[in-house]
Amino acid sequence: MRSFPETAAYDSIWHLLDFDGDATNDDVLVMQVAYLEVAVTGARPAYTCLVTHDPCMKYWATAMDEQFPGRIHLVMRSVEQAGEWLEQIRGRLQAPTAA
Repeated sequence: MRSFPETAAYDSIWHLLDFDGDATNDDVLVMQVAYLEVAVTGARPAYTCLVTHDPCMKYWATAMDEQFPGRIHLVMRSVEQAGEWLEQIRGRLQAPTAA
């Protein structure tokens, strides 16, 4: 992230369907430190869609919202669902407002 700081504002989809759950708070802390060095909160939040069937990932997502200011973490059941959700939210954010 330090090499490409603009990526801190990108929306992302993390495919975790094959994830074995072998991550610790220290693993996330490494990402958090790098993120906080480059993150700039913008006019809209950035979204991370975590694609998993792990029922406990919603707790990680909530914690990560606090660890990564300006990002919202959501749990999705499929990559397709995540992609569709991001397209919908982007469309709403870009829609012109009535005068």
